[in-house]
Amino acid sequence: MLKAIALDDEPLPLEILQTFCDRIPEEIQLVKIFSKVTDAKQFLELEQVDLIFLDVQMPLLSGIEFYKLFGKNKLLILTTAFSEFALEGFNLEAVDYLLKPFDFERFKKSVDKASRHFAMQSSQKDESFIWVKVDSKHVKIELEKVVYIEGMADYLRIHFDDGKPIVTRMTMKKMIENLDSNFLRIHKSFIIREDKITAKSSKEVHLGEVTLPISASYNL
Repeated sequence: MLKAIALDDEPLPLEILQTFCDRIPEEIQLVKIFSKVTDAKQFLELEQVDLIFLDVQMPLLSGIEFYKLFGKNKLLILTTAFSEFALEGFNLEAVDYLLKPFDFERFKKSVDKASRHFAMQSSQKDESFIWVKVDSKHVKIELEKVVYIEGMADYLRIHFDDGKPIVTRMTMKKMIENLDSNFLRIHKSFIIREDKITAKSSKEVHLGEVTLPISASYNL
């Protein structure tokens, strides 16, 4: 079951979310609703939740900025009356985007999608593989075969020791959160698997025939 909070400066959307969540208690628990970003921030500092329903347009601090500052490692469903914010949700890797007003059927699809993401994240923490999306398919990546990961704007190229690289749409930040302790970020554009290192210095690391720079912002 997902544990969630909702943040919206209007009471009616919060009431609707609470009502819809109460209809499927076996799938989701809306543990708290907030109309002020300061209250939601204080709650997240003390409590752990899996999912945030977040309105985009909020006073003082936008929902987008709130999530960037305080929503780390939380699944996100954006709720807004303005369709132009869909791209922002995509850039934040939101699970879904609920356009107000939405009905229960549309809400349920979002929760189902969040549940699938949560299950996938949970399995990744316990297994030696992760799943990434390549074109229209989800591809299983065996972590022990990964040599390094290269950032390219909104995409990542994953390099292996026994095959052709693959490209997936994901941020470096999101990727490193899904990887185990064998992986290190050495540069804004590179994540490496530590046991693939064959030589290193203070400024660069060698992974066989590949040489990558080490940024001063990251420790090796």
